[in-house]
Order: sequence, then C-alpha cells, then structure tokens
Amino acid sequence: MKKSLLFLFIIGGICLGQEHIYRDALQNALADSAISSDESSMLETLRISLDLSQDQVLTIKQNLIRNDNITRERILNQEGRWWIIYQNMILGNGLYGTALPYVLGIEDENVLGGLQLLLFAGGYYATSSYTKKMDIPFGRAIFQNTGGGLGMFGAYTLIPIIGFENWSDFDPDAKLFLTIEMIAAPLGIWQADKIYRNWNPSDGQAALITGSTGLGTFNTWGLYTFLTDIPEEFDDIENWLRLGIPLTYGGALASAYYTNRYVQSRNYTRGDANFVSSGVGLGLFYWLELSALLEPDTYRGNILLGLATINGAVFLSDYLVQSVDMTQGDASIIGLGSGASWLAWQGFALLTSMDTEDDIFRLVDLAAVSAGWYFTFKTVSKKRFVQRDNDNYQWTFSLNPSFIHHPKTGVLPALGFQIQF
Repeated sequence: MKKSLLFLFIIGGICLGQEHIYRDALQNALADSAISSDESSMLETLRISLDLSQDQVLTIKQNLIRNDNITRERILNQEGRWWIIYQNMILGNGLYGTALPYVLGIEDENVLGGLQLLLFAGGYYATSSYTKKMDIPFGRAIFQNTGGGLGMFGAYTLIPIIGFENWSDFDPDAKLFLTIEMIAAPLGIWQADKIYRNWNPSDGQAALITGSTGLGTFNTWGLYTFLTDIPEEFDDIENWLRLGIPLTYGGALASAYYTNRYVQSRNYTRGDANFVSSGVGLGLFYWLELSALLEPDTYRGNILLGLATINGAVFLSDYLVQSVDMTQGDASIIGLGSGASWLAWQGFALLTSMDTEDDIFRLVDLAAVSAGWYFTFKTVSKKRFVQRDNDNYQWTFSLNPSFIHHPKTGVLPALGFQIQF
C-alpha cells in the first residue's frame, strides 16, 4: 500500500505570508481530490508552526474553493455513476415495474405497460438527480450493485427457512414475497454502501471483494452438497434446503468479509482484479474438460473436482499478479490470447480430422488454453513500480525546488520533497 507524505519547507529569514504558505500546502494535498491521514497530520503541524487559528484555516479553505474554482463537481470521482443509474433503471423496469403493479392488483395491460416504462425512465431521472453531487468511484458502484443482489438473495432465504408449503399457505400469490424483495433490494444497497465507506477499498480491491461473493456461494453450496446426501423425497428435500440455502447465503457474506481482510494489505489494480476473477472461467473450463476425461463415478467426485479446479485457478491467478500491475486492457488481452490459442488448436484439429472425443484431444485442449493464458500473461504484464518483498518496501524519494509567490513579500524560495513507501 502506497502512502504519500508531503513536506513543505519555507526558506526565508522571516515568517511572512503564513496564510499563503498554508494555502499552497493545502492545494497540493488536494491535488488527488482527497486528503490522507498523513497529509492531514502534516497540515495540522504546519498550521501550528505558522500560528494560524482554526477560523483562519476555514477561511483559507473557503477561499481556495471559491477563488481557484475548485468545485465539488470537479474533484468528485463519478466513474461509477453510470452503473448506479443503470442499476436503478433495471430495478425500476424489472423488479418494481413488474412486482409493484402485481402486488397492487393492476391488471389493465395499458396501465401495466405504462407504469413499467415510467418506472424505467424514472429510475434514470431520479438517480441522475440524486447522484449529481455524489462521489461514486467504480468500487462504490459495484459494492451497491452487489449489495442489492445480496439483499434480494437474503429475502429469498426466508422461504426455505419457513418452508415452501408453509409459505404458500399464507402467501399463495407471492405478493408478500415480492413486497419483501422490493424492500430488501434498497436495504441491501444501503448496507453495502455503508460497508464500503467503512472498509474504504480501492477499485481493484472492491472488485475482488464483490466478486468473491459469487465464489463464496459456489464453494459453500458445493461443500454442502459434497458433505450431505441429496434426499429423494420432497419432505426431506425441503429440510435439506432449509439448512443449505441460508448456509450458502452466509457463505457469500463471509467470503466478502474475509476477502476484504486478505486484500487490505495488498495492492490490486482493476486489471489485477479482472485477471484474478477470470480464473473462475479458466477453472470452469478445466472442470468441464477433466470431468469428461476422468468421468467421476459419483456426484461427490465431480463436485470435488469442480471445487479444486475453480479455486485452484483463482488462487494461481492471484499469485501471479502479486508482483505486477495490470491494466484492464491487459486482462482482456490475456482472455483474447487464451481464446486465440484454443481456436488455433481447434482449427488444426479440424484440418487433420482428429477425433474430438479422444482423450488426447481433450488433453491438448487443456494445454492449448493453459499455454495461451500463461504466456499472454507473461507478455503483457508489467512489473509493479513499488514492489513488496516480504515485509520490506522499496522507497522512492523526490526533491522539488520551487517558489511560492506572496503579494506583499514577492517570491519566497521553497523546497518540497516526497517519500513513497
């Protein structure tokens, strides 16, 4: 994790232009649209050394925003705003546009269609206005998106807990269930946003945390079906699901929690996160090919194979990105390279009339995709500028002579330096 410490030393015989000095330091700290805890501490130290009151500092901040035209819109990160708007349009058209008229008992087709379209459009206008002055980086957007899905998933777990037949007895038309879903979705979004602001992950970390919920769901359900016998009678299946579905939901939440703890001390770009997530697809491909090759005798053997290949591919991907910084384009190129390698092999097999059911064919299938994936990764990946070696970091140091202008005293010489570790 990079930390940035900004030190500003004023070289002058007398302490003149204190407010101007503080203003320049504050403007430098705001260059990346955020003030870190280290920068905040340095600014406080500078304020005390310049003998400025809190009121003076507040005035400096207000003048900085007004005079330098640094508006909230300019310093906000709204990269994820479109996703929030899109998400709420889908909820308006899909969930609320369908469920709300049904719950209210509206049956007229024109009214149904009109309400659905109005809610669809309303999702855009309401969200666009609401988010106009919000800071919504990519990570915050995907947290909210995942939170909405988990909220709806959590509402669904009520049905197997109470019992499918019991639920249908008091909610035969599923109107209560749909009402709960319409409440659970925004609650999930709100809770996810609250967690995001508490954890404060980078965009890459956020992508891994939210993506881990799907892997957690797969792993929990896979382990549950591996460790238990799938019953044949309906009554037994209902009891089996009464435990299995809530456990799977809990596995999704636990996966996000422990993934956050894992990534906190590691640096991930969005490209890194995309590459790690692509390990799921690679593992799925291995699962299908090896399942056809090995032909496990029982469903337990097949489930164990799936758990091993998918999780193995994800962990391998994570290991490979520890010493590199990847862009989103890099991760996409690796996917294209893997596909190109597989297509080249398939083309050769067609030209030579190979038997696609032969074990050798499937083995070369695996080798072609693996080679394309790995060697494309080695070609496009870039070494991280600041690398972590066990518990030691490489330091970078820069020294920047400069000048600060003051309207009364003229030009004051200054010296700034930056340490990154």
